[in-house]
Amino acid sequence: MDLILCPFIFEHVARPWKAIRTLAGALRPGGFVVWAAPMFQRYHGSPHDYYRYTPNGVKALADEAGLEVIKLYSPGDLSLVNGVLMGMLMPYWSMEHVLREAELMEKDNAPRHPLNVFALLRKPGSRPDIW
Repeated sequence: MDLILCPFIFEHVARPWKAIRTLAGALRPGGFVVWAAPMFQRYHGSPHDYYRYTPNGVKALADEAGLEVIKLYSPGDLSLVNGVLMGMLMPYWSMEHVLREAELMEKDNAPRHPLNVFALLRKPGSRPDIW
């Protein structure tokens, strides 16, 4: 496959290391995975809810499968996370606020309070010319 979309699935996967290796194995060289998962969210077991992901957790998953992290996007801040956990969903927040990544604090390598983590992952190598 050239592209795999995997939005908000991995929090429901009991063995994420195995799952990310399976996705990587299904990709052609040069293929992409568009991946997303929550970091701060209420438990939503349908049927199961196992994990929350930090930006560094996504990097570790990608590394396990031999995937390159092309882009990480982790929007949210403490006020948004607290509000959402208290049940204050849209329309309490502007789109600009919801989509804004917080500035990094000194000595941090990722935002402290992202509501969700999004990643663009790539399998190394060149895509074969199929045309």
